[in-house]
Amino acid sequence: MKKIIISTVFCLIAILSSAQNGDEPDYLLAAKTPPMGWNSWDCFAAFVNEDEVLANAEYIRDHLKQYGWKYVTVDIRWYVSNETQYYNLTNPDYVIDKYGRYTPATNRFPSAADGNGFKSLADKIHAMGLKFGIHIMRGLPKVAASGKCPVYNGGGITCDQICNNDSACSWCPQNYKVVTGKGGQLYYNSIFDLYAQWGVDFVKVDDISRPVHQGEISMIHNAIAQCGRPLVLSLSPGKADLNQADFLSSKANQWRMVDDLWDKWADVYAIFDVADKWQPYCKVGNWPDADMIPIGAIGYNIDRKSFRYSKLTNDEEQTLMNLWGICRSPMIYGGNLPKNTAWEDSLLTNADLIYMNQHGAGERQVFNNGKLITWTSVDPANGDRFVAMFNTGANTDNWFSTNGAAFTSQTIAYTTTGRAEDADVSLSGNLNEVALVCDDASDGNSYDHADWVNPRFVLSDGSEVDITVADTLYSNTAHAYDGYKFFRYGKNLNGDMLTVSGTAYTKGFSCHASSMLVVKVPQYTDGRKVVGLRAKCGIDDSGALQSGSTSSVKFYVFGFDPTARDGFDASIAKAYSGLVSRKNNIKGMNLTADISGQKQLHLVVSRFTDNFYYDRADWMNPVLVDENGNETSLLSLDAASYTSDFGSLHKNTNVEGGTLNIGGTTYAKGLGMNGQCVATYNIPTDKKYVQFKAFVGLDNSVVNDAPSAASNATVEFLVFGDDMQVSPSMKAALPLTAIGMDADRKCEITDLWSKKDMGTFANNGFSVSLNAHQSALYRITPLNRAKGSSLDISSRNVGDDVYIDVTLNGAPDSSSYVVIMCDGSILGCQSVAKAKSVYYHIKKMTGTHTFKALYSGTASEAGCESKAISLTATKISSVINNKKKIRQKCIR
Repeated sequence: MKKIIISTVFCLIAILSSAQNGDEPDYLLAAKTPPMGWNSWDCFAAFVNEDEVLANAEYIRDHLKQYGWKYVTVDIRWYVSNETQYYNLTNPDYVIDKYGRYTPATNRFPSAADGNGFKSLADKIHAMGLKFGIHIMRGLPKVAASGKCPVYNGGGITCDQICNNDSACSWCPQNYKVVTGKGGQLYYNSIFDLYAQWGVDFVKVDDISRPVHQGEISMIHNAIAQCGRPLVLSLSPGKADLNQADFLSSKANQWRMVDDLWDKWADVYAIFDVADKWQPYCKVGNWPDADMIPIGAIGYNIDRKSFRYSKLTNDEEQTLMNLWGICRSPMIYGGNLPKNTAWEDSLLTNADLIYMNQHGAGERQVFNNGKLITWTSVDPANGDRFVAMFNTGANTDNWFSTNGAAFTSQTIAYTTTGRAEDADVSLSGNLNEVALVCDDASDGNSYDHADWVNPRFVLSDGSEVDITVADTLYSNTAHAYDGYKFFRYGKNLNGDMLTVSGTAYTKGFSCHASSMLVVKVPQYTDGRKVVGLRAKCGIDDSGALQSGSTSSVKFYVFGFDPTARDGFDASIAKAYSGLVSRKNNIKGMNLTADISGQKQLHLVVSRFTDNFYYDRADWMNPVLVDENGNETSLLSLDAASYTSDFGSLHKNTNVEGGTLNIGGTTYAKGLGMNGQCVATYNIPTDKKYVQFKAFVGLDNSVVNDAPSAASNATVEFLVFGDDMQVSPSMKAALPLTAIGMDADRKCEITDLWSKKDMGTFANNGFSVSLNAHQSALYRITPLNRAKGSSLDISSRNVGDDVYIDVTLNGAPDSSSYVVIMCDGSILGCQSVAKAKSVYYHIKKMTGTHTFKALYSGTASEAGCESKAISLTATKISSVINNKKKIRQKCIR
C-alpha cells in the first residue's frame, strides 16, 4: 500500500490508515487492532518452561483479559532441552521431528510428550479465552540439513537441498537460510501447517527484518495464507528500514521500529523519533512495533532465584505506556505477571489508554522541540481528541547526560546483523573537542567490547582527517567493567586486531562499556573547519563471540563533555571551551555566545575533575554586543552574584591579585577567577544585547607558581544565558487549535489517569506542569457543537455475505470518522473525509445481530448515531475480533 499523507494546518493523517471495511486481505484481518499480550523473553530469556507460561496466562485470565490483553507468547528456543541462561551454542540438544521441524523440549514443556507439540498448552490457553504465540528463528535447522530430513509432503525433497549458509544469523547460528523456490515454500508450508495443528495464533519470526529478508518473509506470508488458520505475523528485530515499509505492510502484521528495548530512559526516548517516522504506515493489520514493554519483574537468572524490577521510574513507565498507547504500537508486556505490584497492574488496566491504542484514529505528533513532545488522535466514535504530552528533558542516564547528542546509535547487540552501525555525524559551531561515548544498553555489561573503527573528522572542503591516539585529550572509564578500564588504539581490548563481524581493521579505538573518550578538534588557519565525524561503531568479536555473551551497547557523539555535573548542564551552554589545561589550549581562545532574549549571563569556570588546585582562569576584555554591533564592557557592571571554591572575583587582576596574563601576553582589562566558580550578571535593558565575547584561558601565574604541578590547572569555560540546567520540570501549554479544535471552541478536558475533570478551556487556556520524563494523557471533548448531521444505515445481501451500508448527511472534515457497531462492539472504523458513504462487508454471516453506526462529527459539528437494525442470516464466521464495548461519552 502506498503512503498517502494529507497535510493541513491541523493534521497529518494517513487516510488509508482508517479504512476498515471487511474487504482487507485475510492477513490484515488477523490483527485488526494492535496485538496486546505477554512475552516470556524480558523475564525468562531462553529458558522459560510450561509452568511459567501457564502462570502468566492465568494472571491475564484473572486480571487483564477484560481489558483486552490476550496473547501469551513463548519466546526463543523452546526446542532446546539443555538451554543455558541465553543460548547454549556449545552443545545444544535441539529437538526436531523427522521432517526437520523444531518441536518443544519435553523436559521444559511436559505436555508436548507423545508428539503433541504445543497443542495441549495452546488448548489450555484457549480455554482461558486467550491466544497462544511462539517465537521462531528464520530458516531451517542445520541439524535437519545435516540429517537430510525429508520435507513433509515434499515429494522427496530433503532439507539439505533447500538451504544454504548465505546470510546465516551471526548471533544464534542454529539455522540455514531457506532458499526461495518450490522446495523452500514447501518447507515453510510444513512448519506453519504444524503450528496451525497446534493452535498457534501468533508467530514472532526473528533475524528477519534487519535487514529485511524479502524472500523468506514472502514464503512465510504464503505459508500462513495456506495453513487454514489466522495467524498474526510479527517480524523481529529492528531497526526496520523505512524504505521497506510498503513491502513489510504487504506481508506482515507488525515489525520492529527499533532494536531490543530495555528498561532505560534513553531507549524509551528513542521511540519518539521513530514512531513519528513510521506513523503513516500504521493502519488496520499493520502495526509498527516499539518492542516489548520492559516493566515489572524482569531479568531472571536461570536458577529463578534472582530478578530485578524495571529500572525505569514510575513517571518513565507511565510515559512509555502513554506513547505506546497513542502511537498504536502493539503492547506486549515483558514482566513476570504474577510478580506484579498494584502499580504495574494500574498501568495495564487503564481502559481509556487501551481504548485509545485499539481504536484511536489519525494518530500523529503535533509538536516536538526536543523537550516538550505532544501527540494526538481522534476518538472516531464521537470526535473527542486524545492528547498525550511528554516532558523528555533533563535526560540524564546514570553517569552522563544524553541531552544534546550529535549522534545516537540504535542499540547494537550481539543480535544485530553485522553487529555495527555506520555513524555519519554532522557537527556545527566552533568546536574544540568531541566526546565519543559507549554506554551499556541495560544488559549488565555482558562482554560489551566496543570499537570505534576508522574514526575521522570531515572538513568543510570535503576532506577527511583520521582521529588517532595523538588527538586524545582524556578518557573516562570509571564506569567500565572491572579489568577493562582503558582505551586501546589499533587493537581490541585483548590486544588483538580490531575485528567486527569477522572483518579486521587497523585503525580505531576499543573500550568496554561504559566509557568516554574525548578528542581535540583540529583548528585550521586556512578557512577550513570540522563539520562532521564518520566512524563504524560496533561490537568487537572478542566480546560478541564469547560463550554466553549478550553484548549490547549504544554509541553517542557529543560536541562537548556530557558527563553529568552538579550545578550546570553543558548541553545548553551558549559557548563552551572544552578542556583548557597546560597541555591543551595554553595560549587561550575566543569565546562567543548568542545571548539574544536572555535576562542573565552566567560565566562558569569548572574545576573539571581534579579539584580546584591552581585552576586560575581569566576572561579578557569581556563585552556585551548590542544589535547594532556596539560593545559594552562587562567590567562596567557589577556581578549580581559570585560563588567559587577558592578566592573572590577580581577585576583587572588575576585571582591572586597579579597581572592578567594568558600565554605570555598581558592584558589590562579582564576578570580573574578560580574554578569551580560562577559569576552571574544581569543583562542591562537599555539596549537589545545579542552577543557576549571574551578571550579566555589559564592565567600564566599557574606556570610560574607551580611549575611541577602538571596534572593540576584543568578547567572548562562555559557561558550560559538564563538557564544553567535543563529544568527538571516545566509548564507546558496545549494549543487546542493545534489538535483540531476550532478557535474559541470551549472544550472539557479530562485526565485519563486520575479520571479528574480538569475544567473547561479554549484556545491556549490549558497548561500542565510536568516533571522530567513525566507525561500526561487527556480526553478533549468539544462543547456546544452545532447539531444537524445524521446517518442512514441499511443492509444488503450478496449470497451468504451481508453488507452494512452507511451514508452520512453532514459536512465532514479530514478528522471525521464513522464507526460501525455489531452487538455493541466495534466492527470497523472508516474515514469519511472524502466519501460520505461507507460499507462493512461481513462474510458468511449467520445468526441474529444488531448493527448501528456512530459518526464522530467535526470540531464544530456534533456527531450522531444511526438507528439500530437487526439482521438474521444463515452463516457466521468471525464477525468481531475485538469484544471490548465502546466507551462513548454523551455528544454535547
